[in-house]
Amino acid sequence: MATNISSECDVCDVLAGGVVLFRQYCQPNPEKKCQSLIKEFQKGNMSLDQLGKRLGASPEFLKTFGVDSRVTPREIIERK
Repeated sequence: MATNISSECDVCDVLAGGVVLFRQYCQPNPEKKCQSLIKEFQKGNMSLDQLGKRLGASPEFLKTFGVDSRVTPREIIERK
């Protein structure tokens, strides 16, 4: 079941997906070096797919976000 967080803000949905990945894969394991990955994602230079792969998220988990996880936040902003 895909969940779209906001029907009018694609970049919000992608960024929210990054937060979900962070909470799911970084917070339970503080030894993981996630801060640099999250900062890179927040700058808009990394897609949810790339972030998910680096954190070890399954492709099935990424599909549940209901957004195009192949685009970066920067690409979404530049489209508008």
